[in-house]
Amino acid sequence: MKRGTLIAVGVFAGLLLLVLATRDRGNVNVGVPKLTLPAIDKDKVTSIEVRGATLSTLKKEGAGWVVIDPAKPGRPHPADPSLVTGLLDNLKDLKATDFITEKDEKLAEFEVDEKKGLAVTLSGETGPMLDVVFGKSARGGGGYLRLLKSRQVFVTPSTLSWMLRRDPNSWRKRAFFPAKAEELTRATATDAEGSKLPLELGADGKWALTAGTTTPPNFRFDAEAARQVATTLASLSASEFLDDVSDDVLGFAAPHLTWVAQLKDGKTVTVHQGRAPVLPEADGGTHTSNGIAVRVDGDPQVYLVPVYQAEILKKRLADLRDTTLLAFDPDKVKKVVIQGAGKKTVAVKEGEAWKVVEPKALPPGFEFDPAQVSRFVGSLKTFKAARMIEGVKDAEAGLAKPETTVELTVEGAALQRLEFGGDAPVADGPKQVYVRGSADALTYALVATQRDRMNGGLDLFKKPPPPPNFGQGGPGGQMRGLESLPPDVRRQLEAQLRQKHP
Repeated sequence: MKRGTLIAVGVFAGLLLLVLATRDRGNVNVGVPKLTLPAIDKDKVTSIEVRGATLSTLKKEGAGWVVIDPAKPGRPHPADPSLVTGLLDNLKDLKATDFITEKDEKLAEFEVDEKKGLAVTLSGETGPMLDVVFGKSARGGGGYLRLLKSRQVFVTPSTLSWMLRRDPNSWRKRAFFPAKAEELTRATATDAEGSKLPLELGADGKWALTAGTTTPPNFRFDAEAARQVATTLASLSASEFLDDVSDDVLGFAAPHLTWVAQLKDGKTVTVHQGRAPVLPEADGGTHTSNGIAVRVDGDPQVYLVPVYQAEILKKRLADLRDTTLLAFDPDKVKKVVIQGAGKKTVAVKEGEAWKVVEPKALPPGFEFDPAQVSRFVGSLKTFKAARMIEGVKDAEAGLAKPETTVELTVEGAALQRLEFGGDAPVADGPKQVYVRGSADALTYALVATQRDRMNGGLDLFKKPPPPPNFGQGGPGGQMRGLESLPPDVRRQLEAQLRQKHP
């Protein structure tokens, strides 16, 4: 190589080293566009406007928020506070990372153009705080975005855009009863026939029938069932919202179920429950809604609530009957006798331990578990019938000489006895049998599987199988049956099972 060339190469190398040694390390991507989004104080946001595939506007009113459908700007509705709070909390994670493009023809590809993009404007009292357009999901996670007045497209790891892709109804507050359950002191239902169910909260914190309410003979009131009714009333939640539907269609024009609730502050709330309305469809047909129409006095909105909530509010006095079959203290039970399917099982408690005394010899291979006796006794404490049945004679019900019985000897208390009879009539659902307990002298119906369970006798006290044993399975302590799975799948499954069965 010529001497001049060598000198030139040396000078170039020296200059290169000088540049590398003195350049700004933080400016490695010189010339690549960057986007720093402004920090948004969530407490200063007063409106959020969404335009594009979904259209809605959220506005702050007092301490709460309302949602406005641009198609019906004159009808603001309360917004779900949890959804708005989650959205505002997510603002702190809104940032732009990788630059993608600034070519106009690429905007549609990333769905940040005027046609497919989701334009969002956040405003405060002094005006707009942020104008961005969100696009589709990015390959590496997150999504694409650009400033409304810019063509430069970036990636954002934020999930904010997906939280904003809601129609106006999806933002609406679903709970509409204007008080909490703990604020209720009374609740009285009047059904379409005029029958009343008056409930009040007692000094002991339990719901009871209002003093002076007439009840049938041998009626036992279920305070827990009444609490469920009151709680459901105060926690009604809309599945849909209806506008411009006549009272005839909704079931409010005719006599209907009405609840009047009294609050601690003396105010009252009246709730009307109609029916599942038949609604028109765009093609000229009709369909029956999946919810029940409900309206609250003073609130023009009609709500559709799930059928299960409406069914709870339709309870009558007879539906609040306590159907527990036994009344005893599980800790004081000293003897259990089960007679069924032609066999007898007897367990007695000696000190704190249970033992089986009949049959005198346990079957070969049978492992008795004293803890199962305690669990069985505890389950009988809350044993409930499905319904009461009147007018059936013991001989007809199979209760004159019941073939399946359970007896509990209770220290310092009367003998507790369950008697299971024959099949009880049922319109639909699981098979039921007649049953009677010591709690009262009434006849009830119960799912037949409970009688079959009692007929198991000794098997009720059998030690349950142990959890999977990883140490004695296949090669390397693997659980048997997993050997054919791919190694990574097998390891994940074994780890999950070890967490459940340490």
